[in-house]
Amino acid sequence: MILKINGEEVSWSDMEASSFDEALKEIQNWLLAQGWRLVSYRIHPESASRGAPALSEIDVLDIEAEVLNQTTLTHLDILILWLDSLGHGLISRNETVRQNCREAADQIIKSADLLFHNGINIPVNLIRNLVHEVDSGWTELQKNRLEIDQLQSQLERLKTMLLYPRESIQKLVDLISYSLFQTDGLPQLVYAQRYSEAMGLIVSILDHYSLLVFGLAQITTPDEMKQLQTECLPFFNELSEAMERMDWTYISDLWEYEIHPRLTRLVELIKLQAGIEQNASQGS
Repeated sequence: MILKINGEEVSWSDMEASSFDEALKEIQNWLLAQGWRLVSYRIHPESASRGAPALSEIDVLDIEAEVLNQTTLTHLDILILWLDSLGHGLISRNETVRQNCREAADQIIKSADLLFHNGINIPVNLIRNLVHEVDSGWTELQKNRLEIDQLQSQLERLKTMLLYPRESIQKLVDLISYSLFQTDGLPQLVYAQRYSEAMGLIVSILDHYSLLVFGLAQITTPDEMKQLQTECLPFFNELSEAMERMDWTYISDLWEYEIHPRLTRLVELIKLQAGIEQNASQGS
């Protein structure tokens, strides 16, 4: 099998994969190690692209790749490693860990600010508070243990999205589709004054949507997708304000008539685009 990356033939003699999926994963990991990520691929001949092809059936695997944003990845890694150290420190109450956290405080805040200003939705104020609470002792930090765990999980998801945007987007779309189906009953929940359940559904989708927007920024998307994201933004801002006021009538109407239909259409477009790209990659 001949491997081409961005049109250039690449020597590839170390492949240990026994199937096409394994080979693709090997290539993807190799690209990441070189500071690149896989964007799309094509199989030649076209006859080998039906179903799950055997490696012996493939003459040429043509990969399109792009340079990975190493700056963003580096700053995500800094925050993830810091939170991991903080988590272990809370368990062991290790003074050395706390001292290291103090010394790294400026870099941690700098990394958080840089990511935020680059459009990555992370809770900068929470990170700042956690950094300052290192000096208050482990007792104060212990109160925020759940937030620390949730923040670390959020950053890990952002990192995965950065490394594997298309796969992550498809998983998110499935989650959002299911959540949108559940929110069909949102007006009934509000009418029955089951506000806690309604809030849980909305917060879940907002969390997924924030990550989805970050993922879509990593790939090329059609204009209609960009337009829908632009249209959704002011409605999400209004939703946040209404949630602060606990104005459930307005929340329900805003969700049902403005946000839900736009999100549904965005999900449909992403699924449609994924189908088009899959057919193109298979030479259809």
